[in-house]
Amino acid sequence: MFWFRTDLDAPRGRVIAIDVTKPSRANWREVIPQAAETLTGVNTLNNSFVCTYLKDAHSQAKIFSLTGNFLREISLPGIGTAGGFGGKRSDTETFFAFAGFTMPGTIYRCDLAAKSTSVFRAPKVDFNPADYETKQIFYASKDGTRVPMFIMPQERHPA
Repeated sequence: MFWFRTDLDAPRGRVIAIDVTKPSRANWREVIPQAAETLTGVNTLNNSFVCTYLKDAHSQAKIFSLTGNFLREISLPGIGTAGGFGGKRSDTETFFAFAGFTMPGTIYRCDLAAKSTSVFRAPKVDFNPADYETKQIFYASKDGTRVPMFIMPQERHPA
């Protein structure tokens, strides 16, 4: 059995399974259906699928069983872009990079068995990223389309 990420009949992406002994299209099986978000990557780790999505112009990471059942979402450190999640099918840990508008690129270790995420490597910067925040709002365009926008107010001042 091979798994493929495809946009065939799913412009935002999906995962299908193809049995190489019966490869005709009639035998293909959908494992993870197309979602409202765009599927940008799939890796097999900890005998499950780790999927990355683009949701409202920022990254989202979800874990599914090999049969396609949603298991949980991986909590990301904020609004931004995540990438990585590589490894072997049996690996219980993976690493990913995350960066946001107010957060410098940082490498995280994700322990899939313990369901925890921790900073692995972070750059030393001359400001405290916690003093800044990113908010996402939506604006309706003339045709009614929801347009995501990001607001980065100036430095938060302690109360």
